[in-house]
Amino acid sequence: MYIPTIEEIEEQIKYEITTRHPLIRDFSPVSMLSILTGIVAGQTYLLYERIDDSTKSVSILTATGTDLDALVVDRLPAGRQSGTQATGYLTFKCGTPATAAIPIPIGSKALALGQDNSKIYFETTAYGEIAIGDYSVIVEAHALEPGTNGNISSYLITQLPYSIEGVDRVENATAFANGTDEETDDELRTRYYYAVLVPGKATLEIVEEHLTDLEDVNESHVYPRGNGDIEVIVDYDEGTGSDSQEIIDALEENIAAGITSRGILGATITSGVVVTSIAECSGGKIWVRALENVIAGDSMTIEYIDSLGRTRTSIVAIPTNTLRGDTLEATLEATTDRAVSISNITYSNTYSYDILIGMGEYPYLYVLPRTVSVDIAINITKTTTPETDLKDNIENSIETFLNSYHIGEDLEWSDVFLHVYMDYETNRMFEGIDTINSCSITGAGTIINTPGSIINITEDQRIRPGTITVTVT
Repeated sequence: MYIPTIEEIEEQIKYEITTRHPLIRDFSPVSMLSILTGIVAGQTYLLYERIDDSTKSVSILTATGTDLDALVVDRLPAGRQSGTQATGYLTFKCGTPATAAIPIPIGSKALALGQDNSKIYFETTAYGEIAIGDYSVIVEAHALEPGTNGNISSYLITQLPYSIEGVDRVENATAFANGTDEETDDELRTRYYYAVLVPGKATLEIVEEHLTDLEDVNESHVYPRGNGDIEVIVDYDEGTGSDSQEIIDALEENIAAGITSRGILGATITSGVVVTSIAECSGGKIWVRALENVIAGDSMTIEYIDSLGRTRTSIVAIPTNTLRGDTLEATLEATTDRAVSISNITYSNTYSYDILIGMGEYPYLYVLPRTVSVDIAINITKTTTPETDLKDNIENSIETFLNSYHIGEDLEWSDVFLHVYMDYETNRMFEGIDTINSCSITGAGTIINTPGSIINITEDQRIRPGTITVTVT
């Protein structure tokens, strides 16, 4: 909105007056007409400002501060992120060996001076004690206030604002870290944009974008599964040994309220009728989701195949007053077990459940892609003047090409055949190939060896090179 200056408003008023009354021309500084024109112009300018402020306050694009906070709660109920306190360790020391135990209570304070000489306070979050005969004790602590100011380098915390009997000094031998500032207006506005897009066409792209931005994630795919469920496949370097808090946080921040990242649907129970082996995955924990109220409690025995191919058992007790949508994690036979499929369920009641498999924390579950190992055997007749290391060069080209495949991407025989002739990375034609006698590709239980043939890959699988053999004669 354009806001004219007071001078421009005055000129407009003068123009309107003189147009309507040509004989009125006394606008000298001390004239009553000039004074009234100035007063009206000033008040009109204030009205322009108020209209502009009101207009900005009701738009996500322009609102700031508390106005913006009020606008985002429809998609971000928790509102503006307040920032986090830096965490670390404080070492409390005495000058001579303690002759009696010296307690360091929770909430004991220490401080450092910031670059602007401001005082940055820290406090202990656990009880500590300098034992008899010791000189020091290390205690967990955090910055008193959230913000990056608390990310203090080692040995900068040196003061005790309040004395602690028996303690001579304090220091931080290691840096304090993980303090974050309160979310800015621009950051909050951007997070809102993503949340708004979640129910629409861009939902999957946005979630995938934020997951793939994580350091240990190479690729991700998100698929809609209906009834507010999505299925998230994440190519995560650390595997299924433990949950990734970064992935859980990314899902929590980027999927809308009411949307559930369910993992894979391994089995169902519908009014007591059991269907197992619906889908399998690379491995995860088992989750039981009630599809109706189970007021009196319930139980079932789940047999699952783990990542080592063993048949394992989990006995699941459904608590009383379990409501529709409530989901509990099943206790697996061993805490290190990772279920890949549900092979059998013993159940004798008439309720309905989804049996889910996934890593993470419900409703933010994910699975890793299943690897499809592809073996390729190529037989070539060479010319009389082949390039050096022709065999190795072709094998490297094929291996690099297979590593480029994305999650859920089918493998076509013709694409592999092309990179027998042409290096995948440089597009250089290999020298010395007279005839390609055969090219056989084996993967996912299928063998293909002719143009137009395909190895079909499911949405949660990805191709990886197995044994690549090039025979040159």
